[in-house]
Amino acid sequence: MFLRTLKSKIGYFIRQIRPLKQHLANTAYDFARFRNYSAYREQNEIDKLIPLLQWYTHIIEKGLSLEKTRLFFGKAVIADIEHFLMHIEKLGGKKNVPEIQCCLDVLTAYVLFNQTHASEELLKENETYLEHISGLVKKYRSSEHTICKGGTLTFTRSKYMDDARQPWPFLSASRFSVRHYTGQPIPKEDICKAVQWAMKSPSVCNRQRTRLKIIYNKEKIRQVLSLQKGTGGFTDTIGALIMVAGDLKSFSSPHERNQVFIDNGIFCMNLLYGLQYLGYGTCPLHWFWGKEHDLKLRKLIQFPENWTVSCFISVGCLPDEFSVPMGYRKELSEICFFEEEESQ
Repeated sequence: MFLRTLKSKIGYFIRQIRPLKQHLANTAYDFARFRNYSAYREQNEIDKLIPLLQWYTHIIEKGLSLEKTRLFFGKAVIADIEHFLMHIEKLGGKKNVPEIQCCLDVLTAYVLFNQTHASEELLKENETYLEHISGLVKKYRSSEHTICKGGTLTFTRSKYMDDARQPWPFLSASRFSVRHYTGQPIPKEDICKAVQWAMKSPSVCNRQRTRLKIIYNKEKIRQVLSLQKGTGGFTDTIGALIMVAGDLKSFSSPHERNQVFIDNGIFCMNLLYGLQYLGYGTCPLHWFWGKEHDLKLRKLIQFPENWTVSCFISVGCLPDEFSVPMGYRKELSEICFFEEEESQ
Protein backbone atom coordinates (compact mmCIF):
# COMPACT_ATOMS: atom_id res chain seq x y z
CA MET A 1 0.00 0.00 0.00
CA PHE A 2 2.82 2.38 0.89
CA LEU A 3 4.66 1.66 -2.37
CA ARG A 4 1.49 2.13 -4.40
CA THR A 5 0.85 5.52 -2.76
CA LEU A 6 4.47 6.56 -3.23
CA LYS A 7 4.38 5.51 -6.87
CA SER A 8 1.19 7.51 -7.39
CA LYS A 9 2.70 10.64 -5.85
CA ILE A 10 5.88 10.31 -7.90
CA GLY A 11 3.81 9.88 -11.06
CA TYR A 12 1.76 12.97 -10.21
CA PHE A 13 4.95 14.98 -9.61
CA ILE A 14 6.44 13.88 -12.94
CA ARG A 15 3.23 14.83 -14.79
CA GLN A 16 3.39 18.32 -13.30
CA ILE A 17 6.97 19.02 -14.45
CA ARG A 18 6.09 19.68 -18.09
CA PRO A 19 3.22 22.17 -17.53
CA LEU A 20 5.30 23.88 -14.84
CA LYS A 21 8.17 24.36 -17.29
CA GLN A 22 5.70 25.67 -19.88
CA HIS A 23 4.21 28.09 -17.38
CA LEU A 24 7.60 29.45 -16.33
CA ALA A 25 8.76 29.72 -19.95
CA ASN A 26 5.58 31.54 -20.99
CA THR A 27 5.80 33.90 -18.03
CA ALA A 28 9.43 34.72 -18.84
CA TYR A 29 8.52 35.23 -22.51
CA ASP A 30 5.63 37.60 -21.61
CA PHE A 31 7.81 39.49 -19.16
CA ALA A 32 10.61 39.98 -21.69
CA ARG A 33 8.27 41.13 -24.47
CA PHE A 34 6.42 43.61 -22.26
CA ARG A 35 9.64 44.95 -20.79
CA ASN A 36 11.29 45.32 -24.20
CA TYR A 37 8.42 46.90 -26.13
CA SER A 38 6.21 48.79 -23.67
CA ALA A 39 6.84 52.37 -22.60
CA TYR A 40 7.19 51.79 -18.86
CA ARG A 41 10.98 51.32 -19.00
CA GLU A 42 12.01 53.81 -21.70
CA GLN A 43 10.03 56.54 -23.45
CA ASN A 44 12.50 57.05 -26.26
CA GLU A 45 10.37 56.43 -29.37
CA ILE A 46 7.57 58.40 -30.99
CA ASP A 47 5.39 55.28 -31.07
CA LYS A 48 5.71 55.09 -27.28
CA LEU A 49 5.14 58.78 -26.64
CA ILE A 50 2.02 59.18 -28.81
CA PRO A 51 -0.06 56.73 -26.69
CA LEU A 52 1.10 58.52 -23.54
CA LEU A 53 0.00 61.80 -25.11
CA GLN A 54 -3.38 60.21 -25.88
CA TRP A 55 -3.70 58.94 -22.30
CA TYR A 56 -3.07 62.34 -20.75
CA THR A 57 -5.22 64.08 -23.35
CA HIS A 58 -8.04 61.74 -22.40
CA ILE A 59 -7.72 62.76 -18.74
CA ILE A 60 -8.42 66.38 -19.71
CA GLU A 61 -11.13 65.46 -22.23
CA LYS A 62 -13.07 63.27 -19.80
CA GLY A 63 -12.71 65.96 -17.12
CA LEU A 64 -14.46 68.42 -19.45
CA SER A 65 -17.38 65.98 -19.86
CA LEU A 66 -18.25 65.74 -16.15
CA GLU A 67 -21.39 67.23 -14.66
CA LYS A 68 -19.36 69.47 -12.34
CA THR A 69 -16.04 70.13 -14.02
CA ARG A 70 -13.58 71.92 -11.74
CA LEU A 71 -12.20 75.16 -13.07
CA PHE A 72 -8.53 74.98 -14.05
CA PHE A 73 -8.30 71.27 -13.19
CA GLY A 74 -5.41 69.11 -14.37
CA LYS A 75 -2.53 71.59 -14.36
CA ALA A 76 0.01 68.85 -13.67
CA VAL A 77 -1.47 66.75 -16.49
CA ILE A 78 -1.18 69.64 -18.95
CA ALA A 79 2.46 70.11 -17.89
CA ASP A 80 3.05 66.45 -18.77
CA ILE A 81 1.29 66.94 -22.12
CA GLU A 82 3.65 69.80 -22.91
CA HIS A 83 6.60 67.55 -22.00
CA PHE A 84 5.37 64.82 -24.36
CA LEU A 85 4.88 67.30 -27.21
CA MET A 86 8.40 68.68 -26.76
CA HIS A 87 9.87 65.17 -26.59
CA ILE A 88 8.03 64.09 -29.75
CA GLU A 89 9.29 67.21 -31.53
CA LYS A 90 12.84 66.51 -30.35
CA LEU A 91 12.64 62.98 -31.81
CA GLY A 92 11.58 64.38 -35.19
CA GLY A 93 7.83 63.89 -34.89
CA LYS A 94 5.59 65.76 -37.31
CA LYS A 95 2.97 68.28 -36.23
CA ASN A 96 0.26 66.92 -38.51
CA VAL A 97 -0.03 63.63 -36.59
CA PRO A 98 -3.78 63.29 -35.84
CA GLU A 99 -3.19 62.45 -32.16
CA ILE A 100 -1.25 65.69 -31.68
CA GLN A 101 -3.91 67.76 -33.43
CA CYS A 102 -6.63 66.06 -31.36
CA CYS A 103 -4.66 66.94 -28.22
CA LEU A 104 -4.54 70.58 -29.30
CA ASP A 105 -8.32 70.55 -29.89
CA VAL A 106 -8.81 69.32 -26.31
CA LEU A 107 -6.49 72.02 -24.96
CA THR A 108 -8.45 74.62 -26.93
CA ALA A 109 -11.70 73.32 -25.42
CA TYR A 110 -10.08 73.49 -21.97
CA VAL A 111 -9.14 77.16 -22.44
CA LEU A 112 -12.61 78.01 -23.76
CA PHE A 113 -14.32 76.23 -20.86
CA ASN A 114 -12.37 78.19 -18.28
CA GLN A 115 -12.81 81.48 -20.10
CA THR A 116 -16.56 80.85 -20.24
CA HIS A 117 -17.15 79.70 -16.66
CA ALA A 118 -14.51 81.36 -14.47
CA SER A 119 -15.09 84.64 -12.67
CA GLU A 120 -13.18 87.74 -13.80
CA GLU A 121 -11.02 87.54 -10.69
CA LEU A 122 -10.12 83.90 -11.26
CA LEU A 123 -9.45 84.54 -14.94
CA LYS A 124 -7.07 87.33 -14.05
CA GLU A 125 -5.20 85.03 -11.67
CA ASN A 126 -4.81 82.41 -14.40
CA GLU A 127 -4.37 84.73 -17.38
CA THR A 128 -0.71 83.81 -17.92
CA TYR A 129 -1.52 80.11 -17.59
CA LEU A 130 -4.25 80.19 -20.27
CA GLU A 131 -2.03 82.29 -22.56
CA HIS A 132 0.70 79.67 -22.19
CA ILE A 133 -1.69 76.90 -23.24
CA SER A 134 -2.91 78.95 -26.20
CA GLY A 135 0.72 79.51 -27.19
CA LEU A 136 1.32 75.76 -26.98
CA VAL A 137 -1.64 75.15 -29.30
CA LYS A 138 -0.35 77.76 -31.76
CA LYS A 139 3.16 76.31 -31.71
CA TYR A 140 2.11 72.75 -32.61
CA ARG A 141 -0.98 73.44 -34.71
CA SER A 142 -0.74 72.11 -38.27
CA SER A 143 -2.10 74.22 -41.12
CA GLU A 144 -3.55 70.99 -42.57
CA HIS A 145 -5.87 70.51 -39.57
CA THR A 146 -9.41 71.60 -40.44
CA ILE A 147 -11.80 69.29 -38.54
CA CYS A 148 -12.05 69.36 -34.75
CA LYS A 149 -11.42 65.87 -33.32
CA GLY A 150 -11.15 66.56 -29.60
CA GLY A 151 -13.30 68.02 -26.85
CA THR A 152 -16.84 67.10 -25.85
CA LEU A 153 -20.16 66.34 -27.52
CA THR A 154 -23.54 67.15 -25.97
CA PHE A 155 -26.42 64.67 -26.12
CA THR A 156 -30.02 64.77 -24.99
CA ARG A 157 -31.34 61.67 -23.29
CA SER A 158 -33.99 61.18 -25.99
CA LYS A 159 -31.39 61.42 -28.80
CA TYR A 160 -29.12 58.94 -27.04
CA MET A 161 -31.98 56.46 -26.58
CA ASP A 162 -33.13 56.88 -30.18
CA ASP A 163 -29.60 56.17 -31.43
CA ALA A 164 -29.40 53.05 -29.23
CA ARG A 165 -32.41 51.53 -31.01
CA GLN A 166 -31.06 52.04 -34.53
CA PRO A 167 -29.58 49.26 -36.74
CA TRP A 168 -26.24 47.83 -35.65
CA PRO A 169 -23.81 50.12 -37.58
CA PHE A 170 -25.50 53.19 -36.10
CA LEU A 171 -25.69 51.70 -32.59
CA SER A 172 -21.99 50.83 -32.68
CA ALA A 173 -20.94 54.25 -33.98
CA SER A 174 -23.05 56.05 -31.36
CA ARG A 175 -21.52 54.33 -28.31
CA PHE A 176 -19.67 56.67 -25.96
CA SER A 177 -18.38 56.29 -22.42
CA VAL A 178 -20.77 58.32 -20.26
CA ARG A 179 -19.78 59.75 -16.87
CA HIS A 180 -22.78 61.98 -16.15
CA TYR A 181 -25.59 60.17 -14.28
CA THR A 182 -28.60 61.15 -12.16
CA GLY A 183 -27.67 58.93 -9.22
CA GLN A 184 -30.82 56.80 -9.40
CA PRO A 185 -30.38 53.03 -8.89
CA ILE A 186 -30.60 50.72 -11.90
CA PRO A 187 -33.48 48.20 -11.77
CA LYS A 188 -32.08 44.71 -11.21
CA GLU A 189 -34.33 43.31 -13.93
CA ASP A 190 -32.66 45.57 -16.50
CA ILE A 191 -29.17 44.50 -15.38
CA CYS A 192 -30.27 40.86 -15.69
CA LYS A 193 -31.74 41.48 -19.13
CA ALA A 194 -28.47 42.97 -20.44
CA VAL A 195 -26.45 40.15 -18.83
CA GLN A 196 -28.76 37.57 -20.43
CA TRP A 197 -28.05 39.08 -23.86
CA ALA A 198 -24.29 39.18 -23.18
CA MET A 199 -24.33 35.50 -22.22
CA LYS A 200 -24.51 34.72 -25.95
CA SER A 201 -20.91 36.00 -26.19
CA PRO A 202 -18.41 33.42 -27.47
CA SER A 203 -15.93 31.95 -25.03
CA VAL A 204 -13.07 29.50 -25.44
CA CYS A 205 -14.56 26.03 -26.10
CA ASN A 206 -17.90 27.41 -24.85
CA ARG A 207 -16.74 27.25 -21.21
CA GLN A 208 -18.66 30.42 -20.25
CA ARG A 209 -16.63 31.27 -17.16
CA THR A 210 -17.19 35.02 -16.96
CA ARG A 211 -18.61 35.98 -13.56
CA LEU A 212 -20.15 39.28 -12.47
CA LYS A 213 -20.57 40.96 -9.12
CA ILE A 214 -23.16 43.77 -9.08
CA ILE A 215 -22.68 46.43 -6.40
CA TYR A 216 -25.44 48.86 -5.41
CA ASN A 217 -24.31 50.08 -1.99
CA LYS A 218 -23.06 53.67 -2.43
CA GLU A 219 -20.42 53.44 0.28
CA LYS A 220 -19.12 50.14 -1.08
CA ILE A 221 -18.93 51.66 -4.57
CA ARG A 222 -16.92 54.58 -3.19
CA GLN A 223 -14.51 52.23 -1.39
CA VAL A 224 -13.96 50.04 -4.45
CA LEU A 225 -13.44 52.98 -6.80
CA SER A 226 -11.04 54.66 -4.38
CA LEU A 227 -8.83 51.65 -5.15
CA GLN A 228 -9.54 51.81 -8.89
CA LYS A 229 -8.69 55.56 -9.06
CA GLY A 230 -10.45 56.43 -12.32
CA THR A 231 -13.84 57.90 -11.43
CA GLY A 232 -13.05 61.24 -9.81
CA GLY A 233 -15.97 63.61 -10.31
CA PHE A 234 -18.74 61.07 -10.91
CA THR A 235 -18.39 58.28 -8.32
CA ASP A 236 -21.36 59.39 -6.21
CA THR A 237 -23.88 59.35 -9.10
CA ILE A 238 -23.20 55.79 -10.27
CA GLY A 239 -26.40 53.71 -10.14
CA ALA A 240 -24.69 50.31 -10.17
CA LEU A 241 -21.11 49.08 -10.40
CA ILE A 242 -20.41 45.81 -12.21
CA MET A 243 -17.25 43.87 -11.45
CA VAL A 244 -16.27 41.65 -14.40
CA ALA A 245 -14.26 38.57 -13.40
CA GLY A 246 -13.38 35.13 -14.72
CA ASP A 247 -13.14 31.73 -13.05
CA LEU A 248 -9.57 30.37 -13.32
CA LYS A 249 -10.79 26.81 -12.67
CA SER A 250 -11.95 26.77 -16.28
CA PHE A 251 -8.42 26.82 -17.69
CA SER A 252 -6.30 23.70 -17.79
CA SER A 253 -3.17 24.66 -19.75
CA PRO A 254 -0.38 27.18 -19.10
CA HIS A 255 -0.97 28.36 -22.66
CA GLU A 256 -4.38 29.70 -21.57
CA ARG A 257 -2.82 32.24 -19.21
CA ASN A 258 -4.46 35.22 -20.99
CA GLN A 259 -7.74 33.57 -21.97
CA VAL A 260 -9.67 34.81 -18.94
CA PHE A 261 -9.11 38.42 -20.08
CA ILE A 262 -10.05 37.62 -23.69
CA ASP A 263 -13.32 35.93 -22.74
CA ASN A 264 -14.17 38.66 -20.23
CA GLY A 265 -13.41 41.38 -22.78
CA ILE A 266 -15.80 39.90 -25.35
CA PHE A 267 -18.50 39.51 -22.70
CA CYS A 268 -17.92 43.03 -21.40
CA MET A 269 -18.34 44.65 -24.82
CA ASN A 270 -21.65 42.87 -25.42
CA LEU A 271 -22.82 43.88 -21.96
CA LEU A 272 -22.00 47.53 -22.72
CA TYR A 273 -24.06 47.40 -25.91
CA GLY A 274 -26.97 45.75 -24.08
CA LEU A 275 -27.04 48.41 -21.38
CA GLN A 276 -26.82 51.12 -24.04
CA TYR A 277 -29.77 49.55 -25.88
CA LEU A 278 -31.78 49.75 -22.66
CA GLY A 279 -31.01 53.47 -22.43
CA TYR A 280 -28.36 53.56 -19.69
CA GLY A 281 -25.02 55.34 -19.68
CA THR A 282 -21.97 53.16 -19.10
CA CYS A 283 -18.23 53.53 -18.69
CA PRO A 284 -15.76 50.63 -18.67
CA LEU A 285 -13.20 51.10 -15.90
CA HIS A 286 -9.73 49.57 -15.91
CA TRP A 287 -8.40 47.20 -13.28
CA PHE A 288 -4.70 47.13 -14.14
CA TRP A 289 -3.44 46.99 -10.56
CA GLY A 290 -1.24 44.32 -9.03
CA LYS A 291 -1.13 42.15 -5.94
CA GLU A 292 -1.57 44.87 -3.30
CA HIS A 293 -4.75 46.31 -4.80
CA ASP A 294 -6.13 42.86 -5.64
CA LEU A 295 -5.83 41.78 -2.00
CA LYS A 296 -7.46 45.00 -0.79
CA LEU A 297 -10.32 44.51 -3.23
CA ARG A 298 -10.91 40.98 -1.95
CA LYS A 299 -11.27 42.35 1.57
CA LEU A 300 -13.87 44.87 0.40
CA ILE A 301 -15.94 42.51 -1.76
CA GLN A 302 -16.61 38.86 -1.04
CA PHE A 303 -15.93 36.71 -4.09
CA PRO A 304 -14.18 33.34 -4.65
CA GLU A 305 -10.38 33.19 -4.61
CA ASN A 306 -10.39 31.54 -8.04
CA TRP A 307 -11.99 34.59 -9.68
CA THR A 308 -9.66 36.99 -11.51
CA VAL A 309 -10.95 40.54 -11.94
CA SER A 310 -10.63 42.07 -15.43
CA CYS A 311 -12.43 45.40 -15.14
CA PHE A 312 -15.44 47.26 -13.79
CA ILE A 313 -18.38 48.93 -15.53
CA SER A 314 -20.16 51.96 -14.10
CA VAL A 315 -23.85 52.15 -15.02
CA GLY A 316 -26.08 55.15 -14.56
CA CYS A 317 -29.44 56.68 -15.42
CA LEU A 318 -29.07 59.55 -17.86
CA PRO A 319 -30.06 63.17 -17.22
CA ASP A 320 -32.02 65.12 -19.84
CA GLU A 321 -28.75 66.52 -21.24
CA PHE A 322 -25.15 65.43 -20.78
CA SER A 323 -21.70 65.64 -22.35
CA VAL A 324 -19.29 62.90 -23.43
CA PRO A 325 -15.64 62.98 -24.52
CA MET A 326 -15.41 63.14 -28.30
CA GLY A 327 -12.89 60.28 -28.25
CA TYR A 328 -10.75 60.54 -31.40
CA ARG A 329 -10.64 57.33 -33.46
CA LYS A 330 -7.76 56.31 -35.72
CA GLU A 331 -8.13 55.74 -39.44
CA LEU A 332 -8.96 52.23 -40.67
CA SER A 333 -5.60 52.05 -42.45
CA GLU A 334 -3.82 52.30 -39.08
CA ILE A 335 -5.76 49.37 -37.63
CA CYS A 336 -6.47 46.88 -40.41
CA PHE A 337 -3.67 45.11 -42.34
CA PHE A 338 -4.12 42.39 -44.94
CA GLU A 339 -1.57 39.68 -45.48
CA GLU A 340 -0.50 39.89 -49.11
CA GLU A 341 -1.19 36.74 -51.10
CA GLU A 342 1.77 35.04 -52.69
CA SER A 343 1.89 35.46 -56.44
CA GLN A 344 0.86 32.35 -58.32
